[in-house]
Amino acid sequence: MEELSITLSLANRSYHMKIHPRDEEIVRKAAKEINELMKEYADIYAFNDQQDLLAMVALHFTTAAIHAEYKLLASETMISQRLSELDEALTSTI
Repeated sequence: MEELSITLSLANRSYHMKIHPRDEEIVRKAAKEINELMKEYADIYAFNDQQDLLAMVALHFTTAAIHAEYKLLASETMISQRLSELDEALTSTI
């Protein structure tokens, strides 16, 4: 597997990492979103401590991930129910 060496700036620190080239856009976008959200939290809550800001960002993204997980689970349940209904309808017409 070919790896790409990149440097990202997160919370005013540089991080050198190796990633797969296909992931570069996603990783850079993630770093940008983290830095932008840290700036927003710094402006809103007047935090200057990078650890506090990173904790708030971690909470934000983890909460969003959990909401997405619940939404996906609800969608899967609904799809499963609809498939069962369709299966019953098809079975009863045979």
